[in-house]
Amino acid sequence: MKAEVVVLCMSLLWSVAARADSLHVRLIGRCAAGTTPDGMAVVGSHVFVADKGLRVISIADPANPVEVGYWQCSSGLGGAHDIVLRGEYAYVADNSYGLWIVSIADTTHPVEVGYWDGGGGAMGVAACEGLAYLAEQDSCLSVISVADPAHPVRVGRWSDTYGFGLDVAVDGDYAYVARRSSGLYVFSVADPTQPVVVGACDVPFPGATWGLTLRGQYVYTAALSTGLRVISIADPANPVEVGYCDTPGTALDVAVHGDYAYVADSDSGLRVISIADPANPVEVGYFNTAGRALGVAVYHDLILVSYERGFGVFQFSTPGDLDIDNDSLDVAADTLRPRRWTKVVGDSLECVRGEFVLANTSTPYNPDSIDGPSVSPVDSLRCAGSLVGPGGTIDSIVVVNLLESLAQGQTLVCTLAAYVPVGMDVGYYTGTVYVSGRDTANLQVYESCYVCVSKLGDLDVDNDSLDAVADTLRLPPADSAGLVRGEFVLTNTSAAYNPDTADGPSLSRVDSLRFTTSLAGPGGTVDSVLIQGFPASLAQGQTVVCTLVVYLPESLPVGDYKGPIVITGLDSVRYPVAETVYALAKRVVGVLGDLDVDNDSLDVVHDTMNLRTQPAGPVYHPYAKARFMLVNATTSYNPDAADGPSLSLLREVEVEARVEGLGRKVNGEWRIVKSGSEFHSSQFTLDSSSVGIYVLNLPESLAVGQALECTLAVVLPDSAVPGDYGGWITISAVDTLGYTVQDSFYLAVGGPQPRQNLDSLRVAPIPFKPHQNPEHDAIHFQGLSARAKVIVYDASGQSVWSATESGDGHLAWKAEVASGIYVYLVVSADGKSSKVGKLSVIR
Repeated sequence: MKAEVVVLCMSLLWSVAARADSLHVRLIGRCAAGTTPDGMAVVGSHVFVADKGLRVISIADPANPVEVGYWQCSSGLGGAHDIVLRGEYAYVADNSYGLWIVSIADTTHPVEVGYWDGGGGAMGVAACEGLAYLAEQDSCLSVISVADPAHPVRVGRWSDTYGFGLDVAVDGDYAYVARRSSGLYVFSVADPTQPVVVGACDVPFPGATWGLTLRGQYVYTAALSTGLRVISIADPANPVEVGYCDTPGTALDVAVHGDYAYVADSDSGLRVISIADPANPVEVGYFNTAGRALGVAVYHDLILVSYERGFGVFQFSTPGDLDIDNDSLDVAADTLRPRRWTKVVGDSLECVRGEFVLANTSTPYNPDSIDGPSVSPVDSLRCAGSLVGPGGTIDSIVVVNLLESLAQGQTLVCTLAAYVPVGMDVGYYTGTVYVSGRDTANLQVYESCYVCVSKLGDLDVDNDSLDAVADTLRLPPADSAGLVRGEFVLTNTSAAYNPDTADGPSLSRVDSLRFTTSLAGPGGTVDSVLIQGFPASLAQGQTVVCTLVVYLPESLPVGDYKGPIVITGLDSVRYPVAETVYALAKRVVGVLGDLDVDNDSLDVVHDTMNLRTQPAGPVYHPYAKARFMLVNATTSYNPDAADGPSLSLLREVEVEARVEGLGRKVNGEWRIVKSGSEFHSSQFTLDSSSVGIYVLNLPESLAVGQALECTLAVVLPDSAVPGDYGGWITISAVDTLGYTVQDSFYLAVGGPQPRQNLDSLRVAPIPFKPHQNPEHDAIHFQGLSARAKVIVYDASGQSVWSATESGDGHLAWKAEVASGIYVYLVVSADGKSSKVGKLSVIR
């Protein structure tokens, strides 16, 4: 946080850092962060870094931190050292430029709102209750009123001839200041206009107290060459050092979270120190960063480090590693759902139990692969947690068979029991349960599991059988009486048949069954709905086939009528259970069409057409082609069984596409391209923001049962960069009633990239006639290998142009030369292969 350092040019890359020595610390993500990033503060998923101003870095995706905002002080200079956040303001200590107050209401555009220049060399800052406390090199401590952020004013000061305030923390009526070789000073700020020294603690020679952080009754200081010092402030008037851990480098900053202190140790990178016993702190992990570590902060289980010209996100894991299997027994998708209810004899309690697998992980069994495997036994195991629901809090949670310890690699099937008062309000009770322990280094390890408790019964409608598909009951056309019928499966679930695996199986009879529904459409609400075969109750595991019947009178307008069907019941402890399925009925006159793309034929597999990497450049607009089967569905050939078959001729067939670069926006939004039935490269021009999607033989119409093999052509724009592109191809048509029917598939295509060799080199157009047509904008060298060099010579042997491939396998020469014959030479990066050819320019 406090680092008077001279910035050196880094010659080491992060790839080197990834291979450097580390212990129990791994690099998650990294990004550039100015020149001398120093102090940091975190709020939500944003990290604010002091660096000649203020940088805002998003860690919403920790693997890919990205700078989203930046503010530089109005002087244009600045040397920000420290930052603290309060509400929508950041307070920045900016060395000789004083205190800056910056609005961070919009994290992408921080805005300066106030400034105070005391000329004292502001190095550290803390803030609370409308006051900012500055540690200054000249005056040691200044107190600034920030009640009006636009007009900060100093209200108090303490100074002596020595000065050298480097960092500050405030708690209640006390301020704690790091004073370089003078160690730690404790000030009473009960009257902020008159700070008074009430205690001090020297730092051992040759150290210097540089940065500090306050946690509980201890101040943890980064003391340069003497490492981490732990000072008890149980009596603020008599601070006393109780422990220390010397680090191999120069300790510049410290952050504390849980039982660990994280030290930015300059050339020795990040050091992790266990402070479970403050009197005996011990180093338990480290990571040698590529640049000198200057600042450190902690966000949940992530360690954030600023270093010369960079910013890194790290994670620390101890030798022990506890995991709960997230998809076994009663745990699914990281949620434990206890379902076995019993009455507690002689007490007014119920007990619900669920089983989970607890493992001291090993290489072959490590459910959470982002950490571990464990290399240590784990003992002192314990369980803690509570659940909250409509009736209050459930605190009585135990793991009834939890062992005292688990050997390395040992697995245990545990039973979690929650005790609930009889008659407690029904509903969902949820919360997190923690299982913790300590490894052989006496470091704490833990695992958490989300728990959801509800009652016994479980109703499901099978979402993919009979007329129900993807939770929607799709009813066929009405009969002559205007009745629309569709069948679905209703079940009181069992272990063998549980369509919705997110809950259940049921352990109880369900009775008092009823349903409510209404369908809405262009003619209003349809209430004439009944379910034939609807049971009054269902035994545990019982399944019935029900028929939904909807009356659509001829007076209703044509169109879709849809809405939810809610089925409810009560289980054996009178807890309500429910299931919802959506119904879709069509009021039609005549017949309907159904257009399908075969999702698993030709070049479409599982609804995806995956094209190989495309060539770069517009040499006659290179494109890739793939085939798909388009069908006006019938009973015998209906690829998408969720609808159809078709009973109508389809006309006005057209295709609509949207393809984008994945993970980035390339030249803005890709435009939507509608395709015609013919394709010739001379018939279109691609600008820098378009991608061409063409169906070469798209039909104007399809008869009932007609199937047609179509060819899709894809052209990437000249500006396409290497990488993956993807999007949806949607083909639609109109049936004889005027309804639009459609189907779609996913298109995946790779961006341009260099070739392995020069065998696929293409040079065009030859001859080159500038301005003759859109393709004669330049002479294009396509299919180049990586870093291949192109040189063009005139008839006298003089070089007139040269360039090197830069990542997409394509170079363009504008050929702003006189008419004539020219010779090109293409040489691979390693010089082992080359191509020679002639060019002609005609003006």
